Amino acid sequence: MQYVQNQLGTIELNEEAKNALLEVEKRMTVRNYAKASIGNYCRELKFLFAYYQDVSPYLITDQMIITYLHFIIREHGVGRVKCRMVAHACSYYFKHILQCPYYTPKHIYPRKKFTLPDVFRISEIKYLLKSCRNVREKCMVALLYGTGVRCSEFLHLKIRDIDLE
Repeated sequence: MQYVQNQLGTIELNEEAKNALLEVEKRMTVRNYAKASIGNYCRELKFLFAYYQDVSPYLITDQMIITYLHFIIREHGVGRVKCRMVAHACSYYFKHILQCPYYTPKHIYPRKKFTLPDVFRISEIKYLLKSCRNVREKCMVALLYGTGVRCSEFLHLKIRDIDLE
């Protein structure tokens, strides 16, 4: 028996959901997916099917997936990685089981959080500069830290780009 445990107790999946999960597991195994991937995809689909326990898994739409993602973000505080896992599992399900076009919905992933880095203390900066093995490394570290250029910008930097005065 396929069951899903949640805060309300155990939910038994209907026969269609069990068959759909079995089909996902079989196809992923035949296509030589890693056991971890198979387990992750089946687990995420199992939670989705349990959320829509009164709906046939063959009738789930992309709008229903968005509603489900909204639920797990709001109620369970899941992050970007979990949402990506759900989206990829659903994408596999739509493409290979339902055999209908479905693109991984990148537009429904939560945006990546960008935080500003902490500022180094003076003692940390001194330690960083002292750890350089030669003048070349010290110049590179000082330029990177002092100007705030990105690594990719630094890699493409030319001597003519620097105002030596």
